[in-house]
Amino acid sequence: MRRSAHFRELLPYQVATDVSVAGVFGLLCLPFELTIGGWAAESALPTVVMCLLFAAALALRRLSPPLALATAWVGATMQMLMLRPPSPVDLAIFAVLYATAAYGSTLVYWLGFSSAIVGATVITGYLFGSQLLSAASWSVLPLAAAVLIAAGFALLLAWTVGALVRTSLRARRTQRERERAERERIEE
Repeated sequence: MRRSAHFRELLPYQVATDVSVAGVFGLLCLPFELTIGGWAAESALPTVVMCLLFAAALALRRLSPPLALATAWVGATMQMLMLRPPSPVDLAIFAVLYATAAYGSTLVYWLGFSSAIVGATVITGYLFGSQLLSAASWSVLPLAAAVLIAAGFALLLAWTVGALVRTSLRARRTQRERERAERERIEE
């Protein structure tokens, strides 16, 4: 595969693995998601599209972290527009955040970090927004704060693990370059 600004070089088995994992993920999530939304025809097609978006984000996470991040945001936005609760399909978001930190460009690295913070804020607003705007906001405020902290922690944890992998990969690459330079120096 040719390297470009948005796509990383992966070995064929890596692409096959990522597509297979995403396919199994989508097939496992789809019945659950259809059960939540009901099997009615009007909700089935959007539910299938939403599951396909999250599965696609999962499949693209290593090949194209920026495209995976954008796809995950589209899937999450669609999920909220359909007024659906958080569900197992959202697990793909953690893998995408990990990949943005581990494999993304510097811009994508920081977009992943920002997405974790914005995502935690958005999900908290989505779950508690109407209650926080009503007169009963003081009673729900502690729960909303707890959800914000928990969501932020979980999303940032996925991103942080990716950032640690990124640092490890860079250190390993630097060490290999030093060893190669040392071998070349000795051979001269």
